[in-house]
Amino acid sequence: MVGELVHPDSYVTASVLKACGLGLALREQREVHGRVVKLWISRSRVVRINLMEVYGKCGEFQDAWKVFDDMPEQDAIVRTAMMSCYFDHGLVAEACALFSGVGKKDTVCWTAMIDGLVRNGEMCRALEVFREMQRENVNPNEVTIVCVLSACSLQGAMEIGRWVHSYLGKFGVDLNRFVGGALINLYASFGRWDEAALIRAKMK
Repeated sequence: MVGELVHPDSYVTASVLKACGLGLALREQREVHGRVVKLWISRSRVVRINLMEVYGKCGEFQDAWKVFDDMPEQDAIVRTAMMSCYFDHGLVAEACALFSGVGKKDTVCWTAMIDGLVRNGEMCRALEVFREMQRENVNPNEVTIVCVLSACSLQGAMEIGRWVHSYLGKFGVDLNRFVGGALINLYASFGRWDEAALIRAKMK
């Protein structure tokens, strides 16, 4: 495409960068970065976020921070993306510091924080963040619920899991196969086979 002098737009460039991220193709990423700077596409917000994410996924945090610092608006979306990269590399303290710097946290930001803590074995902290999310009156989505139920299963917090289960309707979360599967795992982990069977029956 470039060889035929057809200049890619920001959306094409973002797609290429996502492909680089999936393959952890750092060399190709740097080549694309150089081209987008020459074509002025690097001013695009979506391109900048994708550049930052790919550098972060590859563990090149110095380069990721250069892109981050150059962004005119470092809002919840940008910080959440960077936070997830830190969690991917087990850098929990750095991710938590970014989370603390987010002004107005939306459901996606809270969920990314809870998910990252669960993935890094920080179950107690994940549940604490969920409690804080509730105090801030931010409604969870189904991804949040699955993460919290997983933390409850691994932490032995069945009563919290029961409470989450009882509030699914209030949260506006359906008992789909993802949420249902997490509930079944929760009850099964405590030997509550009857309750697990009830969930399975409701999912049919």
